[in-house]
Amino acid sequence: MKFEYFNGKEPASNCFIVLPKALQHDPELKKLSSNAKVLYGIMLDRMKLSAINNQIDKDGKTFIYFSIESIQEELNVGRNTAFKVLEELDTDNGIGLIERVKCGQGRQSRIYVMRIVEAKYDYSADEYENEDTVPVQKFINRGFRRKNGSFRIPKCKLQEVYKWDF
Repeated sequence: MKFEYFNGKEPASNCFIVLPKALQHDPELKKLSSNAKVLYGIMLDRMKLSAINNQIDKDGKTFIYFSIESIQEELNVGRNTAFKVLEELDTDNGIGLIERVKCGQGRQSRIYVMRIVEAKYDYSADEYENEDTVPVQKFINRGFRRKNGSFRIPKCKLQEVYKWDF
């Protein structure tokens, strides 16, 4: 396999798996394992193909077929882990992002992938209010303002030799 740099404004030409932000921020969905989140993203991607191929049941709901062997191959995991990841997403034993409907002995189950409609995470909240980042306004309010009206963010130094430059 060969890797190259992106050139200038060249768009990324790769295909991507999209993961909803709610999987990372919603308190309930955050508990899912990384494998479960990736599998959900792969299933969402397969839903597009199912819609194109008219895999729609009598109620008008789109479904996918996804065998355990395919899940093992996609996630590079063993059979037991593939079952655990499915159960983590399932409505019966898990969080409810997918619903598996058995189609009879020897046939694959239909998998209905649910859309995340309502998340408990408030996306309209200020993204800078977490502990990792601090907005510029907080620096201004804490006395980092210079005489000319601009402000400076102090550089990290060792505490023993750190001097404030006001």
